[in-house]
Amino acid sequence: MLLLVSGCSSGDGAASPTATVAPTATAVATTAPTSSAMPTPTSAPDDAVAIDQVTQSYLGFFDGSGTTVDQKVALLEDGETYRTMLEDAAANPQARLLSADVLEVAIAWDSGACGALGVSAPCAHVVYNLLVAGMPMAVKIEGAALQVDGTWLVASAAWCHVVEIGGETCP
Repeated sequence: MLLLVSGCSSGDGAASPTATVAPTATAVATTAPTSSAMPTPTSAPDDAVAIDQVTQSYLGFFDGSGTTVDQKVALLEDGETYRTMLEDAAANPQARLLSADVLEVAIAWDSGACGALGVSAPCAHVVYNLLVAGMPMAVKIEGAALQVDGTWLVASAAWCHVVEIGGETCP
C-alpha cells in the first residue's frame, strides 16, 4: 500500500490533507531534492546531543499514531500555520500508519551552510525514509531542521516537501 499524505485546498483558502493510496504493497518512491547543500558538519561539543534531538523531532513529527496534533505543531517550524492540515491528517486512519526512519543527520552551526538549506543557524540536514505500516513509501528524502529557542524543529519546508510528494501544495 502506498500512502501519500498531502494537503489540498478546500476552495475557501483553508488547507486540508488528503491521502492517496496505491494498491501495491511493494511500491517504493525515491525522492530527493536536487540540492547538494549538505552542510559540512562542524565539530561542536554538543553535536551528538543535537543529532539525537533532531532525530527525535523527525521521528515524533512523522509518527502517525503516537504523536498528538499539539505535539506535532510544537515539533514543526511555524507549526500553527499547519495546524489545520495536521488535524485533518490525524483524522485520517491511513495517515496513522505513517512513520519515519532517520538515516543521516548533519549539524551545521554557521549561517552559510544553513542558508543553503533555507533555514537559520544552527540547522541540520536530515536524510530520512517515510514508512507506511513499516514499508518504505519514500526513501532518502532530504529535509532540514532548525533550532528555535533551544528546541530542534522539523523545518516547515520538510513537511511541505512531503505534501508535494502527494501532489499537493502547502499554504
